[in-house]
Amino acid sequence: MRNLPSTACVVLSAFLASPALADDGCDDIRKLMPEDFNDFALVSCETEGTPQTRAQLTLTVPPEDVIALSKRLTADFGMGELVFLCCGYEPAGGQNGSFEVPEGIIAPGPSGSYTHLSIGMSAMGLDETGSGGATEFFSLGETTATLSLAIVDI
Repeated sequence: MRNLPSTACVVLSAFLASPALADDGCDDIRKLMPEDFNDFALVSCETEGTPQTRAQLTLTVPPEDVIALSKRLTADFGMGELVFLCCGYEPAGGQNGSFEVPEGIIAPGPSGSYTHLSIGMSAMGLDETGSGGATEFFSLGETTATLSLAIVDI
């Protein structure tokens, strides 16, 4: 996995590479996310959500990239460190990472709102369907993780 460029570089390169605003929220997310996120398998992209969420893109992160990516998201986007809660790994305190999207890169949100890209990650921590009904526990990085990116207007 490559190093995550700074947020300013990601946003600036997305702006320079895209002369027109995208109509699709999933395309907008792809313009804002680090380029190497395209290496992760697409699970879904939803453009129908809450009134504040324009679109949410969900990707699968392979086990060998989970720990390094979680550290990048914590350091560069302020996501809480992944901690084990109940049955899986979630950002500490429910704290997703985010950054405010500069004007002109994607279509503006409602008047008076600001737009940001929210970035979160989670991973399975246990499987209760193991052989003989035994619960199997996983360390972070032993299973795939889910990476969620959403464009949100607040």
